[in-house]
Amino acid sequence: MRHERGLSSKARQWKRADIDRLCELWNKGAKTADIASRLGRSVKAVYVQIARQTKAGRAFPRAVHATEDDLLGRTFGMRTIIAATVPGAGRTAMWLTQCQCGAEHAVPGDKIMTGHRLACKACSNRDKGKRRIIANERKKQQKKFLSFAEIRARDRQIAARHAAAEAAFV
Repeated sequence: MRHERGLSSKARQWKRADIDRLCELWNKGAKTADIASRLGRSVKAVYVQIARQTKAGRAFPRAVHATEDDLLGRTFGMRTIIAATVPGAGRTAMWLTQCQCGAEHAVPGDKIMTGHRLACKACSNRDKGKRRIIANERKKQQKKFLSFAEIRARDRQIAARHAAAEAAFV
């Protein structure tokens, strides 16, 4: 059947023009099934190629395709989206954000949506300090190894409590 359709046993190779068209349609927000039918490919082949092109930076992750009206005023971590800005060098959607500390920065949309840049450097460093303090407190609270004398003293206390409980019971 493949032979009748002109396909070899291997998957059909992607031409540069097909990849360009695929990225163009995907970046405009076309559905995967529509792209597959336009290019004469299977939906699975389109998904695989989109994953490759997303890693290469030619196709946007889907989270970036949210409209400006959907994102304005939304808060991600400590950042609130204020406005859309001009796309960066990799044609990634850029958003002007304001951190809770008041600093404003242009941040790539995919970094915000995936949770990689939820605070400015000053705030994230401050959080690192807090996390370090909490980690140190947890380490102090962890059980340490007891010496033989400490084990004997603990056992004596437990035995004394048991003796007192038995005396109260009788």
